Formats: sequence, structure tokens, C-alpha cells
Amino acid sequence: MQKLINNKVFRYTWKTIKTIISIFIVLVIGVIITQRVFNNNVAVFGYRIFTVATGSMEPEYKVLDIIFVREVEPDTLKIGDDLVYMGKEGDFQNKIITHRIIDIIKEENNFSFKTKGIANPTEDPIINEDQLFGKVMYKSKVLSFINKIINNPVGFYLLIVLPVAILIFLEILDRFKEKEVIVEEDGKE
Repeated sequence: MQKLINNKVFRYTWKTIKTIISIFIVLVIGVIITQRVFNNNVAVFGYRIFTVATGSMEPEYKVLDIIFVREVEPDTLKIGDDLVYMGKEGDFQNKIITHRIIDIIKEENNFSFKTKGIANPTEDPIINEDQLFGKVMYKSKVLSFINKIINNPVGFYLLIVLPVAILIFLEILDRFKEKEVIVEEDGKE
């Protein structure tokens, strides 16, 4: 076992694996924090990340899917595009909604949109361009899968808590190994 631990290839591989796991955990936690803390009011390079909260867009987007939304000019949107917007009326008030454009109304230089969830029987109240977060550009299957696991208490433990605990434990072991090597080197001199 000591030979394996002292093997340079093994140590390099082990450090690479730890680094990849660490980066993965930081990215997942970063996405969660960005969504929760900033309430999606922060765009990075013109993109925002949202979690689908209801089944109104099924089968296109399922509950807990992660979607990437890009800020766009209203005049570039067309019927059939999926929008994310802040609701201002009725049941939609102060809720972030992801629905599909079914009609576009242009009055002078202002655009309004009629939208509807794919699975919904009725259309939404008319949306003004100032309500838009942007257009759905991409649904991440990997992040959606991870998000569904994390939103389950057992999955959260297995995907976040356990790997973090293992990384901390392994880091402590590495520190002890480094001290042993230093002590052994000091003893040989």
C-alpha cells in the first residue's frame, strides 16, 4: 500500500480526481446560490439560469429542469419561442413564468406578447417587453438530472454532503502524509 501511495502516477491521478470533484461541487453549489440569493436578477454574459417550477410546459420542460435563458431584444422574438418573464397580474403576479409565445403585438416601438404554457388550456395575461428576462436557449439535461437528485434529501446527502465530507477527510489524510514525509526526510539527514 505504501508503494502505491508513493507512486507518482497514482498521486497525480488522485489529485486530478479530487480537483474534478471539487470543481463539480463548487459549480453545483454556485448555481444553487446564484439562483437562490440573487433571485435570477443577475445575468452572466447575458444569460440567466432558471429552474422550472411547474408542469405547465410539459413535455418540453419538466419540473426541476434547468434552463438557460439569454437576454434578447424583443424585436428578435417570434411565435413559438419560449420566454421567461416576471408575471404582473392575477395568479402570475411576482412569479417567474416560462411559457411559449402564441402571438406578438407590435404598437409603435413597443412589443407585447401573448403566451401560454404548452400544457395549459388558457393563455396568460399579455406580457410587456419590460417583464422579459429572456428567451430559453438551452435545457441542460445534466444539470436537470443533478437538480432532481439534489432536491431529494437522500440525493442531496449523497451528491453534496457525502462528497464534501470525503474531500475534507482525504485532504486531512494528505496533510498527515505530507507531515510524515517531512518527518522521515528530517530523520534521514
